[in-house]
Amino acid sequence: INLTSTPPGANIFINESFAGQTPAKLRLSPRKIRIRLFLQGYKDWTREIEVFEGSEVNLQIELQK
Repeated sequence: INLTSTPPGANIFINESFAGQTPAKLRLSPRKIRIRLFLQGYKDWTREIEVFEGSEVNLQIELQK
């Protein structure tokens, strides 16, 4: 998963475990996951997606105030 956010520097949580900050390229095993981005002063962004073996996902998230 390639994650970018506007503004950059959002904390990334995968299934409530910290996974880094945007921008980031994450290698995840195939499964259903919950992604949450958090950046002070902005609304949290959360989505559930399913990761498939061999797939590449590009997420560009515009965080809202």
